Amino acid sequence: MLLFVNFFIKKHYMTEKYENEAEKRWISARNCLNKGNLKQFLRKNNHFCEYVSLYRKDINFESLSASLKSKSIAPKGQRLLQDLLEHCLFYLNQQKINSKQLTVEGQDVESIYKQIDYFQQKTFSAANKNCTDVKIYRAIMTHIKNFALQDVRLAVDDKLAQLKHLDKSLNDADLTRSIHNILELKEFENTQWLKRIYKKRPDFFHACPVKAQGAGISKIYQGLQGDVLKMCILEDCIAEFKQTTTSEALTQCYEAFKKTTRYKILSQGQGLTTCLLQHTFFGKKTTSIKALEQAVASLTSQKRPIIEIIRRE
Repeated sequence: MLLFVNFFIKKHYMTEKYENEAEKRWISARNCLNKGNLKQFLRKNNHFCEYVSLYRKDINFESLSASLKSKSIAPKGQRLLQDLLEHCLFYLNQQKINSKQLTVEGQDVESIYKQIDYFQQKTFSAANKNCTDVKIYRAIMTHIKNFALQDVRLAVDDKLAQLKHLDKSLNDADLTRSIHNILELKEFENTQWLKRIYKKRPDFFHACPVKAQGAGISKIYQGLQGDVLKMCILEDCIAEFKQTTTSEALTQCYEAFKKTTRYKILSQGQGLTTCLLQHTFFGKKTTSIKALEQAVASLTSQKRPIIEIIRRE
């Protein structure tokens, strides 16, 4: 009898210990989110999820859930989470469009989410058509949807169900992939050399983001704006330049490109400082134009950069 009592007391003590540690980890993650530090939140939330998964047999989830409900997320954090979810949904839809697997229902969903203009201001900026790892986004949505508002939860559930229907290879085991991988993946960076010039900005928003408007803009750019739009244009025009076989042909192609709406978009500043300088001091070059000029110079000298998607597992 004494052994049983000791066992019960020890088990209760360990359960309380694990729950306290889990709660501590969640509070740490939530504090980062409430401060607007999404990147640090994802890392710490991953630590929280891994810990709960590791000791799931010893944790009373009803007790833990009740405790965490009182540790609510501030409105600012809620908005960040919803924006991240919408960011993921947009890329998932784009991936299905580009692989020609999107159902009619999916197209309806895409038509809604393509209006979202927050995703391209994230530190994940890049050409959406190069996004290949659907599982990562699916994992992110599954991990954090419980902390989002009700209307977002419903949208996420619908999208997850749609993904399972579209791609039978996506199984539940994929959801266990570490959420912090999204912070390390570089598939959104088109090239190493472009990354060094066109650096990811720490800010999420631009004072005056460019939009896919004007004559001659292809439909593939519709719904894009900001850094993502510029990265898409950069990648496409560099691919066109690479098709030339001589320096003369490259020069002609480049000069023709400078007369297009796409070039005008690249030359438009987005930050408040750049916009003011462009109006005050004519000729202020944007980061995109500098990246384009270096690419042309590299191609002209036959030191052609390798255009490839950089990924780190």
